[in-house]
Amino acid sequence: MGASFLILLREGMEAALVVAIVLGYLARVGKRRESWAVWTGVGLAALIAFALALGGWTLLERLAEEPEEWAEAGVSLAAAAVLTWMVFWMRNQARQVRSSIEAKAARALERGSAVGLASISFFAVLREGSETALFLTAVGGMPWERAAGGLLGLATAIFLGCLVYRGGARMNLRAFFQVTGGLVLLLAAGLLAKGVGGLQDLGALASLKNPLFDLSSLPLVGSGQVKSLLSALFGWNPKPSLEVVAAYLAYAIAVGISYFSGISQAGRPRHA
Repeated sequence: MGASFLILLREGMEAALVVAIVLGYLARVGKRRESWAVWTGVGLAALIAFALALGGWTLLERLAEEPEEWAEAGVSLAAAAVLTWMVFWMRNQARQVRSSIEAKAARALERGSAVGLASISFFAVLREGSETALFLTAVGGMPWERAAGGLLGLATAIFLGCLVYRGGARMNLRAFFQVTGGLVLLLAAGLLAKGVGGLQDLGALASLKNPLFDLSSLPLVGSGQVKSLLSALFGWNPKPSLEVVAAYLAYAIAVGISYFSGISQAGRPRHA
């Protein structure tokens, strides 16, 4: 539930931010009546994203046991790669995202193109929705847990998007995406480790030491709700192999240093 909440909060907020910027721009230039095109794009993209998610989950459930395990390992590795790309892309685009979106909206209005306006929200929601479908398939868990966490995260994202549109709160969007970006990278590290562990279970990867340690008998981290939460959020495994631990730590350290050093450099004032 925690992983699906974080994913929908992050992905939903990115989509909601694009929609809020376009709607805010239309209101500012006296073109509110054109907002129907924006909402049309949102609705169409949401339907397609939902169909992709439903199709992916249905396909996995219908696969035989071994092909399903291969698919789950592949989806975990793919989701880790896409999450990484998404977080770094947002970090690099955060400063110019508003100006870029408003420029696209202005060009669409100049051409009198409702399709142009709709496409801005359509592709933003479709991109985030497609990524979300992949991520929710990768994190696993009970369907009702993923649905509950996802709906709560999406509702929170929509609420925050409304605040951005209304200007009712001085929300520090840069800090929001930095913090959630760091958490998402930990989620990606867990998915990478899950993928490596899955390939080892299938015999595709050998192990020098498996398990490296065994904490399954300990309370909280070995079993129960806390263990489930840690597993969903960060890929926690109380009986990991050496390679699983190495993959997690190597990713978390290397990618974390790259991500936060980039944030630090972006925040420094430029000197002539």
